[in-house]
Amino acid sequence: MRKWVIASVGLVVAAILAAPLVFLPSDHDLVVEALDEAVVAGREGRPGGVMEHLSRSIRYNNVPLEDRAAVAEFIRTGKPDVEVLHKEPSIQGDSATIFSPVRVDFRYGPLQVSQTVEDVRFEFRKETGTRWLVVPVPKWRLVSIEASSFEISMP
Repeated sequence: MRKWVIASVGLVVAAILAAPLVFLPSDHDLVVEALDEAVVAGREGRPGGVMEHLSRSIRYNNVPLEDRAAVAEFIRTGKPDVEVLHKEPSIQGDSATIFSPVRVDFRYGPLQVSQTVEDVRFEFRKETGTRWLVVPVPKWRLVSIEASSFEISMP
């Protein structure tokens, strides 16, 4: 009887831990969700909400953004309002790309910047994240942004 109870509890725990892996949204939905969550967090000035969707090796116009504290401060003070006009990712294996015009509004010191940037390229990579601190799940993170017609010196 005791073995039966232990086996039942083990099966229930295994089912709870496996459920997120079985019922995951599609990669398309996960990429769009990561982009949307980062945009909302940026607009609200919450750097943590943006940083969790950025890869540690993030690059802007092929330049590494190594000072994550400066990026977080820019998000906190500038509250960038970014609107990606076309959110249709092209997914190939563990990488995804979105090409879209982007409307950008933010404060940079005393300046208010408002601009529409054509042909922005967002590149995502599937990395391993966790749910409930222990369950490994795929997480799409932004690894590169290329916006050749928009140049601003980041701190």
